[in-house]
Amino acid sequence: MKIIVFSGITNTGKSTAIHNLETQILKAGKTVKIYGEHARIYLDIHGRETIDIYKLQEFISNGEKERLLELESYKKEDKYDYVLVDRTVVDSMVFVYRALINGTMNNADILNDIHSVIEKSRGIYDKIIYFYEMIKSDSRAEGFNSKEFHSIFENTMKATYGDKVEIVRNNIYLKKESVIPEIYDWNI
Repeated sequence: MKIIVFSGITNTGKSTAIHNLETQILKAGKTVKIYGEHARIYLDIHGRETIDIYKLQEFISNGEKERLLELESYKKEDKYDYVLVDRTVVDSMVFVYRALINGTMNNADILNDIHSVIEKSRGIYDKIIYFYEMIKSDSRAEGFNSKEFHSIFENTMKATYGDKVEIVRNNIYLKKESVIPEIYDWNI
């Protein structure tokens, strides 16, 4: 079983790439499980009007803990051929750091919880695809597309997951034809 995680700033095509890969994997007769982004799930439940960043980060951290336990079990059972995950807990850590620096968050306690989840994720994820470039502008993502933010995000990913990280600077994963074999030389 291969667990592939898609990471990166807002509007880089992570979800689109996941669904394109899912189609290819299913066409090849293989099994696949997809995990959505915790932040989107939270916003779907609680709305986008007033966001409590502490509750959001707690929701993400708790969701990631549950997901990692499930993935650990799936890996032991070799339950699926592929698991595709939208975002890592490192994404959350980077966004918390940014909120602390910008002053929109003033309590860093959530970082202790996030760090413990990150430690567990290192042994579970097989590959992290970090999407570098936004494919469309969005006013909600203002400030996320800066060179500094990219640098923080990319360096945090590399420091956390090492050679498991692949940086994608041109969204080749949005192509629909034979992406996995081209990139990984995996036979699906």
